[in-house]
This record gives sequence, C-alpha cells and structure tokens, in this order.
Amino acid sequence: MELIKELPSEKVTSKNGISRTRRMAMFECRVCGNEVKRRRGDGIKQKRCCGGRSKYAPKGSKIHNTYIGMTQRCWDKNAINYHNYGGRGITVCKAWRNFDNFAKWAFSNGFKEGLEIDRIDNDKGYCPENCRFVSRAKNQRNKRNNIHTPRDIVQIRLRYSAGGVTMKQLAKEFNDSLGNISNIISKRTWNFNK
Repeated sequence: MELIKELPSEKVTSKNGISRTRRMAMFECRVCGNEVKRRRGDGIKQKRCCGGRSKYAPKGSKIHNTYIGMTQRCWDKNAINYHNYGGRGITVCKAWRNFDNFAKWAFSNGFKEGLEIDRIDNDKGYCPENCRFVSRAKNQRNKRNNIHTPRDIVQIRLRYSAGGVTMKQLAKEFNDSLGNISNIISKRTWNFNK
C-alpha cells in the first residue's frame, strides 16, 4: 500500500473499557486502487486491502494470480524474485496499479489460460506498450540470462545428432552448463513446437 495522507488520530475504547489513541492514515491499495483507512503501522505491513475483488476476474483466477505475482515481484522486498525485478528498477505502470485496469487490458490483448505475461524489453517495466501474453516456452527464451539464440540451438542439436562431439564439449564451446545443453538436446527447453 502507498501512503496517501495522514489522518487525525482516533480515540478507541476496547471491550474492557480502556481508551487509547490510534494514529490513522489513508493508503491506496496496490491491487484495486481503492483508498483504505488503516492504522498507521498496519498499512505498511499489509500489501493490499481487497483480496483483489474485481468485476473482471475473481480472486484466485489465473489472471488475478498473474497480477499478484507481477506486483509482488516489483514491490515486495521479501518476494523470492524481487532482486530480479523491483530490486533492479522494474516497476508496474501507474494505470496497472488498479487490478481492473490490468484485467481489462489483458482480456483485450490476448490473455487466455496457458499463457504467461512477458515483458518484450527485459530492462523496462510492466506497461501496455512493453507486455504481451506468450507461451511458457517463448517466455523462457526471452529471459535476461538466456545466452543462446535460436541459431545456437539449431547448431547444438545438429552437431550433437551428427556425432563426433559430446555434450560436455558443446557446453564448453557454447559457454553453458552440461545440464542446459542436455535440456536443449532433449528439447526440454527451446522446444520450437510449443
């Protein structure tokens, strides 16, 4: 959640009759874009207010999970891949801070079950101009740490199938691990038919 403004403190009385003052603030939910009033300390800990309620897709749907994953990678410092996204400056555009805006764009730009969101330029953030939906195989080929071109893949497979070269030799020649070369040859990765 992003802090919008500080609010006046509120007096509250607990069930046992003890009164205390709470510092309040207004936050903007990163998922739905709604403004929500929270205790000053609670708002920062809680990432969203709504659980992703939307007129476009229910909580837990594939598109909703895609959205949550995207926002967590960019904003949640505790997310596993934060260092590859938010930690290196990848952001989500302002329009997509509202889940309904993102879902509307997704459904009119090719989203369907089995596809993943892909940033066309891996050094730019998530926005309509830089995103598309692609198969998992295509998404894996567009990773920043991918060192091979489609031409390399064809060469690796042709040279191995012709014989006279081991996977270990190919790994050294193409500056890759033996495991990755094995996956390429067996088409577990870089399967052009997917």
